[in-house]
Amino acid sequence: IPVDKNEMLTSQMKTERGKSTRDALVKQYLDCLTEDETNFLHKKDENLGGMYCINYQALCESLKQEIFEDIILEKYGIMGLRVMKVLNSKQKLSEKSITTFSLMSMSDVRQKLTELLNGGFVQIQEVPRSADRAPSRTYYLWYVDYSRCYEIILDNYYRTLANIHQVRFTQETMAATLLEKKENEEALRQLNNNAFIQ
Repeated sequence: IPVDKNEMLTSQMKTERGKSTRDALVKQYLDCLTEDETNFLHKKDENLGGMYCINYQALCESLKQEIFEDIILEKYGIMGLRVMKVLNSKQKLSEKSITTFSLMSMSDVRQKLTELLNGGFVQIQEVPRSADRAPSRTYYLWYVDYSRCYEIILDNYYRTLANIHQVRFTQETMAATLLEKKENEEALRQLNNNAFIQ
């Protein structure tokens, strides 16, 4: 939040008679939140004292973007995240432009773009320079389709959840079989002990 911490603390300390009022502090914090880059909180009706509204759509998009960047960082490293951020800020770019903006070598950019393409996180658009659509005379622009990326991530989560349930079911079945076998062995042992006693 673009606010000087010292300014915030000193303004908290000095208000009426040296005591800060709770309303003034809350208003100050809300004003700080309205300046956030995600724009999830905005102020309406300043004439009537001000009313604050939460933009849930912007907040959800910001959270999705943060989670998405964390996943990319975990799977593809800092270089993969750098490529994704460049594509996010500039939209559609050629390989050479990505290299220039990301300050990475061409081989590293190609490797990360290939990994991201295999993961389904980036797409390619072909732009032919001539009518014959020859590959040598075609521009290849890389871009990110976030709705598709979110679907891929959600699909991966569902698949992981299904695998967890399958493993749990298998483990419970094996445990039930072992418990039943142990109970049968104990029952036989008990019968043998009873028969031996008689």
